[in-house]
Amino acid sequence: MGLFNYLYNTYYFDEEEIEGGKKQIDFLEKRILDMVDKPNLTGEQKADKIVKIRQTITALKYYYSID
Repeated sequence: MGLFNYLYNTYYFDEEEIEGGKKQIDFLEKRILDMVDKPNLTGEQKADKIVKIRQTITALKYYYSID
């Protein structure tokens, strides 16, 4: 983590909140892997859902300044 990210995080968030954000990101990344194996969704539906999950991950990383 860069120095700016560290200073930003320590000023705005406590360690518990940052860990919660990391856990959310890990959960969503696992969700993407599970999505690939679902046989009841079409390729287009999978792609749409994966894009939305990735957007959420990106937003969380930006919000918590996680590298």
